[in-house]
Amino acid sequence: MIEQIKGRHGLRLAALEKRLEVHQQAYSLWRELSSSIMNQKDVKSISKKCEDWWWENCLYLDAQAREAFWSAFRLAPPNYYELSREEKNETRKDLDKAISSLEKAVELPPINIKLDDFKKDNKG
Repeated sequence: MIEQIKGRHGLRLAALEKRLEVHQQAYSLWRELSSSIMNQKDVKSISKKCEDWWWENCLYLDAQAREAFWSAFRLAPPNYYELSREEKNETRKDLDKAISSLEKAVELPPINIKLDDFKKDNKG
Protein backbone atom coordinates (compact mmCIF):
# COMPACT_ATOMS: atom_id res chain seq x y z
CA MET A 1 0.00 0.00 0.00
CA ILE A 2 2.85 2.37 0.81
CA GLU A 3 4.41 1.63 -2.56
CA GLN A 4 1.12 2.45 -4.30
CA ILE A 5 0.96 5.77 -2.47
CA LYS A 6 4.58 6.52 -3.42
CA GLY A 7 3.79 5.61 -7.04
CA ARG A 8 0.77 7.90 -7.15
CA HIS A 9 2.74 10.69 -5.53
CA GLY A 10 5.50 10.28 -8.13
CA LEU A 11 2.94 10.49 -10.94
CA ARG A 12 1.41 13.61 -9.42
CA LEU A 13 4.81 15.28 -9.19
CA ALA A 14 5.59 14.39 -12.80
CA ALA A 15 2.22 15.73 -13.93
CA LEU A 16 2.74 18.90 -11.90
CA GLU A 17 6.12 19.52 -13.52
CA LYS A 18 4.63 19.00 -16.98
CA ARG A 19 1.70 21.31 -16.19
CA LEU A 20 4.04 24.05 -14.99
CA GLU A 21 6.17 23.63 -18.12
CA VAL A 22 3.14 23.82 -20.42
CA HIS A 23 1.72 26.87 -18.65
CA GLN A 24 5.10 28.58 -19.09
CA GLN A 25 5.10 27.70 -22.79
CA ALA A 26 1.58 29.10 -23.13
CA TYR A 27 2.71 32.27 -21.36
CA SER A 28 5.63 32.67 -23.80
CA LEU A 29 3.35 32.10 -26.80
CA TRP A 30 0.89 34.62 -25.41
CA ARG A 31 3.65 37.22 -25.14
CA GLU A 32 4.70 36.51 -28.71
CA LEU A 33 1.11 36.85 -29.93
CA SER A 34 0.45 39.96 -27.89
CA SER A 35 3.56 41.73 -29.12
CA SER A 36 2.89 40.81 -32.76
CA ILE A 37 -0.70 42.00 -32.90
CA MET A 38 0.17 45.15 -34.83
CA ASN A 39 1.80 43.16 -37.65
CA GLN A 40 -0.76 41.44 -39.89
CA LYS A 41 1.66 38.86 -41.28
CA ASP A 42 3.11 37.96 -37.89
CA VAL A 43 -0.18 37.67 -36.06
CA LYS A 44 -1.47 35.14 -38.60
CA SER A 45 1.61 32.92 -38.35
CA ILE A 46 1.82 33.21 -34.56
CA SER A 47 -1.90 32.45 -34.21
CA LYS A 48 -1.28 29.30 -36.24
CA LYS A 49 1.72 28.45 -34.07
CA CYS A 50 -0.48 28.91 -30.96
CA GLU A 51 -3.18 26.68 -32.42
CA ASP A 52 -0.72 23.90 -33.28
CA TRP A 53 0.78 24.11 -29.80
CA TRP A 54 -2.68 24.18 -28.22
CA TRP A 55 -3.75 20.90 -29.88
CA GLU A 56 -0.60 19.22 -28.55
CA ASN A 57 -0.77 20.61 -25.01
CA CYS A 58 -4.26 21.85 -24.12
CA LEU A 59 -5.11 19.07 -21.68
CA TYR A 60 -2.20 20.06 -19.46
CA LEU A 61 -3.66 23.54 -19.02
CA ASP A 62 -6.30 24.00 -16.35
CA ALA A 63 -9.83 24.55 -17.70
CA GLN A 64 -9.92 28.33 -17.31
CA ALA A 65 -6.47 28.83 -18.84
CA ARG A 66 -7.31 26.42 -21.67
CA GLU A 67 -10.44 28.36 -22.62
CA ALA A 68 -8.79 31.78 -22.29
CA PHE A 69 -5.74 30.77 -24.34
CA TRP A 70 -7.99 29.34 -27.07
CA SER A 71 -9.98 32.57 -27.20
CA ALA A 72 -6.87 34.73 -27.29
CA PHE A 73 -5.30 33.18 -30.36
CA ARG A 74 -8.61 32.58 -32.13
CA LEU A 75 -9.76 36.17 -31.64
CA ALA A 76 -6.45 37.91 -32.38
CA PRO A 77 -7.46 39.71 -35.57
CA PRO A 78 -4.99 39.88 -38.43
CA ASN A 79 -6.28 43.40 -39.14
CA TYR A 80 -5.87 44.80 -35.62
CA TYR A 81 -4.53 48.13 -36.88
CA GLU A 82 -7.80 48.67 -38.81
CA LEU A 83 -10.07 48.13 -35.82
CA SER A 84 -11.86 50.91 -34.00
CA ARG A 85 -10.57 51.96 -30.59
CA GLU A 86 -13.40 50.04 -28.92
CA GLU A 87 -12.64 46.86 -30.90
CA LYS A 88 -8.96 47.17 -30.05
CA ASN A 89 -9.83 47.52 -26.38
CA GLU A 90 -12.01 44.40 -26.51
CA THR A 91 -9.26 42.45 -28.25
CA ARG A 92 -6.75 43.59 -25.63
CA LYS A 93 -9.15 42.49 -22.85
CA ASP A 94 -9.38 39.01 -24.39
CA LEU A 95 -5.60 38.77 -24.59
CA ASP A 96 -5.21 40.00 -21.01
CA LYS A 97 -7.80 37.50 -19.80
CA ALA A 98 -5.63 34.69 -21.16
CA ILE A 99 -2.51 35.87 -19.39
CA SER A 100 -4.39 36.37 -16.14
CA SER A 101 -5.77 32.82 -16.33
CA LEU A 102 -2.33 31.37 -17.01
CA GLU A 103 -0.82 33.24 -14.07
CA LYS A 104 -3.58 32.15 -11.69
CA ALA A 105 -3.27 28.52 -12.77
CA VAL A 106 0.34 28.26 -11.59
CA GLU A 107 0.19 30.57 -8.60
CA LEU A 108 2.30 29.18 -5.80
CA PRO A 109 2.43 30.09 -2.12
CA PRO A 110 5.30 32.38 -1.15
CA ILE A 111 8.60 30.68 -0.37
CA ASN A 112 9.05 32.57 2.88
CA ILE A 113 5.83 31.24 4.45
CA LYS A 114 6.05 31.07 8.23
CA LEU A 115 5.50 27.75 9.98
CA ASP A 116 2.68 29.24 12.08
CA ASP A 117 0.88 30.44 8.90
CA PHE A 118 1.31 26.98 7.37
CA LYS A 119 -0.20 25.34 10.46
CA LYS A 120 -3.18 27.75 10.36
CA ASP A 121 -3.81 27.10 6.66
CA ASN A 122 -3.64 23.31 7.06
CA LYS A 123 -5.86 22.71 10.10
CA GLY A 124 -8.41 19.98 9.81
